[in-house]
Amino acid sequence: WWTVEGQKMSKSLGNVVNPFEIAEKYGVDEIRYFLMREVPFGLDGDFSKKAVIGRINSDLANDLGNLFSRSLSMINKFKKGTVECGEKTTDLEKEYKEIYFYTIENFDKHLEKLEFNKALEVVWEFIDFLNKYIVKTEPWALKKSEDPYLDTTLYVLADGLYAISWLLYPFMPNKMKQALNMLGFEDFSFKPQAFKFPSGTKVAKKVKPLFPRIEEKEEEKVNEKKEEKQVKEIEEGVVSIEDFAKLKFRVGEVIEAEKVPKADKLLKLTVDLGDETRTVVSGIAQYYTPEEIKGKKIIVFANLKPRKIFGIESKGMILAAKDDETLSVLTVDKNVKNGSYIS
Repeated sequence: WWTVEGQKMSKSLGNVVNPFEIAEKYGVDEIRYFLMREVPFGLDGDFSKKAVIGRINSDLANDLGNLFSRSLSMINKFKKGTVECGEKTTDLEKEYKEIYFYTIENFDKHLEKLEFNKALEVVWEFIDFLNKYIVKTEPWALKKSEDPYLDTTLYVLADGLYAISWLLYPFMPNKMKQALNMLGFEDFSFKPQAFKFPSGTKVAKKVKPLFPRIEEKEEEKVNEKKEEKQVKEIEEGVVSIEDFAKLKFRVGEVIEAEKVPKADKLLKLTVDLGDETRTVVSGIAQYYTPEEIKGKKIIVFANLKPRKIFGIESKGMILAAKDDETLSVLTVDKNVKNGSYIS
């Protein structure tokens, strides 16, 4: 099951997530990554836009995206876009080779067990190592001092990025295809092996951000403008189709009815909505006795926020028409199933 910000996803609550809208807004690959990374496959999970933005900005933009941008920019700036295998090595390259093999081996193991989130965690450990490798080796300083170790460091980065692209391709095929093209390849022409990246490969001159950051302030501004527009429309007595779509009306059958003590106008109704039974307090006691309303099919405003009336929690509102003389609850003219939605 998926919940939305801790709540059950339900039409009656109006919090159903449209996957097409989310994918269009944040990206298909990004959403696929979020789903596979956030929750162990086959278990319950919680969805929220804040969590999606957090994963995109932290994992994809900061960790992975910046690694690609920094590495390829340095290869272009320091080596005119050519990756060359250097001869000078240190203990860092030995450590790189060990974590490379560890990543490939454990990634495969987790995939065989359908542990997609753990497989991705292993890849991100490798990404973290490469980001730290840049900090430790300081390629910009090596360039300044004309140290031949510069070739080795840039080669290791390209070699590692190819492996990352290969591993993440099943999860983010569109983005990893772009990554592969920036590394100078049209397709995955060889299986990843440490220090097997073809020396002399030319990377792309133009390096575009793989995963642009989502500025939450901009997101908030968009939401604020949308809310301001909605408030203005309400003030003008106009309701948009989007707002109307949030209102959930359902057919319910009154299976029990009784007067509310010390309240002449109120009836406490027990309403069958097909998949659940609710208590609804309604101000119809002057027009219907409990016996008259019991058994009637009525229309319920189902996703109205619950509130307490005379100490009773009322979960919904029944619709009725009223003139100067009388009141009549709305009903249906055919015997439709309890819980049916009004559209």
